[in-house]
Amino acid sequence: MQRADYESPRLSRHLAANHDLTATASRDFASEVSDRKDIAFVNGSAINSQDFLSTLIEARGLALLQQLLFLEAVKDAAEKEGISLTPTMVEREYDLTLAEAADKPEKKITPQEREALIDSWCDRRSIPRTELRIAMQRQALLRQMAKRNVRVTGAQVEEEFNRINGDKVEVRHLQIPARRSYARIKSRLDRGEPFINLVHEYSINAISKASGGLLPPFTLNDRTVPERFAEVAFELEPGEVSPLFEAEGSYHIIKLERTIDATGGALGDRRQDIESRLQRRLVTAEMEKRGREILDAAKIEIEQEDLRRQYIRDQKAGRFEGPKLQG
Repeated sequence: MQRADYESPRLSRHLAANHDLTATASRDFASEVSDRKDIAFVNGSAINSQDFLSTLIEARGLALLQQLLFLEAVKDAAEKEGISLTPTMVEREYDLTLAEAADKPEKKITPQEREALIDSWCDRRSIPRTELRIAMQRQALLRQMAKRNVRVTGAQVEEEFNRINGDKVEVRHLQIPARRSYARIKSRLDRGEPFINLVHEYSINAISKASGGLLPPFTLNDRTVPERFAEVAFELEPGEVSPLFEAEGSYHIIKLERTIDATGGALGDRRQDIESRLQRRLVTAEMEKRGREILDAAKIEIEQEDLRRQYIRDQKAGRFEGPKLQG
């Protein structure tokens, strides 16, 4: 399960107000649509309001609802820890996420760069800015909760240095909830369909899915990935896709994008940079862990029949992981 449109220069001042205005406008629009039999005409032919709403729900309703359900579950968990969402937190989450996407984690991006990155992010994933804003709100809360549980030690920094300086591989990752989903994916791969397309359609790993399945490079002995995962990756040739394999209770398919030769050097002056990168990585891993725990524990009820039917259907088909509906 990942806002009025994002206004980067004024987000800090207007996020809360824009959210309220958007929610009000959405309710007014829905009310107006439901009150009218027809909402538009083309060459005298009417577009029926109920047909419009039914199509809208079928096309995008469940995806948006899942994002909203996840956000509300995280808000509830954060509130119990005394954490409240602020505009500054959300804007900071944009900066962090977009800078990582641009591979500039230490560089502050300009408003113009931010807008371009947001457009690119949304276009590549066919995600409207509304859904991206929901994701940024959720991730901002998860980040605050995760940071409380992450402490970096000197030994971890040294281990991280050794990890990032060995021979590495870079892979794309597709995670599925059960073996039964693999046959459809394998058939489409055999027909030559791009791996990244299947990641966007089938992967249940929200973190890797957001980047088209692309994972940070890792070594054979990297503790950040399961041992079996690393073994499979290092057996592949560039461009090759693995068969389905299980690692730590989950099912995975990976494609090797490239290999990266080891680099030399000593820890020395790189300690601060490596510690900072390690902190970010551990926080991200903790965010994913907390998010999964929160979602698994959520008690979800869906009253709208079409959305309820879609949720049950897609969950049975293995298109996403999430709690079973109540009732």
